[in-house]
Amino acid sequence: MANGFDGLLFDLDGTLVDNDDQYMEGVLSCVGERLGRGLTVEQARDLWYSRGAPTREEVIRGWGLDPDEFWKVFNELDTEENRLAHTYLHGDVVVLREIRLPKAIVTHTPQELTRKILERVGISDMFSAVVSCDECSGWKPSPLPVIYALAELGLQPTRALFIGDTASDVAAAQDAGVASAILDRNGWQRDLSADYYLGSLRELPALLG
Repeated sequence: MANGFDGLLFDLDGTLVDNDDQYMEGVLSCVGERLGRGLTVEQARDLWYSRGAPTREEVIRGWGLDPDEFWKVFNELDTEENRLAHTYLHGDVVVLREIRLPKAIVTHTPQELTRKILERVGISDMFSAVVSCDECSGWKPSPLPVIYALAELGLQPTRALFIGDTASDVAAAQDAGVASAILDRNGWQRDLSADYYLGSLRELPALLG
């Protein structure tokens, strides 16, 4: 392949799948009510895409809230059943079926929920490996989850490309020695220092050559 890539790694949320705006706004509004803060759909997008900060924790701190307290309440409301019911597949993901390279997912979403999401949206057969961040692997921007995914695919770092939608995805890839591509469907992440920039996954085949 052009660019020397023998395998692809992908973030999940915001890259392959997303949640309805109304759902995220509703969950965040309820979290805000419990924590005594009014939170909006724009803040939901800031959180989901880590806009204006390197991590979601920094976004939350910017609101004057404690991340641990925030996630405790958020996870009580964002149940597995609710998440599945409001998850959709981005239409440009279909192009991945044309790319005959091994693929893996590196995500903060728990393993079992990731499995259910992939089955629900019909793409579980596309991926040879799924690495869900946890206490052992660490969370992006740590490079460890990316390194674990490389090991599962049997890839050298210099032969892989990581596609994600946030600064933590880019940092995790870079620290693992992997080329990074930022997927920016909405024009929100143009200032990130990724190796490549994609406005849509439909641009990926041309990048690969």
